[in-house]
Amino acid sequence: MGAVLGSLVLIAGCATSTVSEPATGDGTSQGVLAERPVWTPGDSWTYRAVNGSYTFEQKFVGETTFENQPALHVVSGRYNTYFSKDFGFIARVLNSRVVRRMTPPTDRPWPLKVGTTWYWSGTWEDTERTLQRYTYRDAWTVERYEEVTVPAGTVKAFKIVRRVVDGNAYDELWFSPQVKSIVKSRGSSAAGTYDEELVSFKVQ
Repeated sequence: MGAVLGSLVLIAGCATSTVSEPATGDGTSQGVLAERPVWTPGDSWTYRAVNGSYTFEQKFVGETTFENQPALHVVSGRYNTYFSKDFGFIARVLNSRVVRRMTPPTDRPWPLKVGTTWYWSGTWEDTERTLQRYTYRDAWTVERYEEVTVPAGTVKAFKIVRRVVDGNAYDELWFSPQVKSIVKSRGSSAAGTYDEELVSFKVQ
């Protein structure tokens, strides 16, 4: 489930997210803004691999703490996943054991704006099957605001690109304020490649 890096992409209470539409509609307007979305317990998103090899649902349970820090709790199948208040991936837990962790969390700067670039340095670790640990230096950019069509529908979304400095790994994520999450994601890294899209969602 590659979208974990982005779920965004990825928040508390029951207010709605806001977005200002660009005047030109050309996808490059600096006037496009999306405030940090707000998730409500019960909000859910179902994704599938574009090649049809798997499907999974992510459901927001509520706010909690994880290792003494405020966190957002998401359930996906057997996994419990925790994100920071700024949508940064913290950890994935299976049967009370942390099997994936990002240190520090991959937080995003809100509001999102076309042209914004930020950097992240840290460690990705996966211990579910065999120990995998990589240190990354990432450059993230909000490249465009554009219309995207996925099985769940056609929405306006911010295209966010992650590129590893001095490496070939990358992620492309499309975040929709309307959906309050990622609607499409694809990428490649040492962990493999993925290409996922939103099939359905339920948000308040």
